[in-house]
Amino acid sequence: MASRDLTATPPWLDPTRPVSVLHLLRAAEHLGLSVATVATRLTELGYRVGTPGGMLASPSADACPSADASPPADASPSDVAFPPDVIVDHLEPDDLIITSVDLDGTQPWLDPAEPVPATHLIRASRATGRDVHDITARLTVLGYTVQTRFGEVAVDELTRDDLIIVSQDLDGADPWLNADEPISLPHLLLAARRLRRSPADIAARLQHLGYTIPVDPVAIPADQIRPNDLTYASNDLDGTRPWLDHDRPVPMAHVLAGAIKTHQPVREVAHRLTLMGYDVPDLDVCLPRPRPGGG
Repeated sequence: MASRDLTATPPWLDPTRPVSVLHLLRAAEHLGLSVATVATRLTELGYRVGTPGGMLASPSADACPSADASPPADASPSDVAFPPDVIVDHLEPDDLIITSVDLDGTQPWLDPAEPVPATHLIRASRATGRDVHDITARLTVLGYTVQTRFGEVAVDELTRDDLIIVSQDLDGADPWLNADEPISLPHLLLAARRLRRSPADIAARLQHLGYTIPVDPVAIPADQIRPNDLTYASNDLDGTRPWLDHDRPVPMAHVLAGAIKTHQPVREVAHRLTLMGYDVPDLDVCLPRPRPGGG
């Protein structure tokens, strides 16, 4: 029960973090014991037991998953009893699915210390066929904090297209865009191409979902975007993320490398980056001027 994967082998549970309700339920089912028995034994081994009602018992400074560990002097079964208003003593059929990051019932599991994103609720609802409110309620019982809104949009109003445009790889799955970071123009363009919608439409929806759009997509008609533009806008000049930062000037070395990569004039690369809203170096200042007489 002290091993993370319930295999009696490493990796072990982290003694500095509370044992999740999910682990208690998994261990109880795996070992054929009651949840209270598992919680009591883990407390005797020095672990803290986390429940929706709080963290119970005290951590041991030298906690380790040793089978011959002796109980702390002040430990008692009451230290690990569940709060009377919480009833969670068994796994339901879908619990492992809705608590796994990839919704496959296996590691990695959702982190109880981190809010469950609204996108996970929608994906879990689709994976299990259960109502999103039912998923939310069950995760709450299991000790998770759940985000029920995505910007101005309630979780049950999210659409399939929403999941696509807020995913970094535009596949409707983790990893998701960071809500604290502005959306890059290349992401708007790729999302527009992926869903066959205008960049302005994608930008408006992302703003409703709580994201910041630093550029005006209306000023950049989609029909003026060329294939090489995404190459120029990517940090590694491969047409994929990570993208250049709109808040930082584009290095001259990037402009020159882009010209070499695409076999285009340097001024053409600079012009395309400027069209996409990037701050490009002044080529008349940065590039050497021809000397009189061609010398």
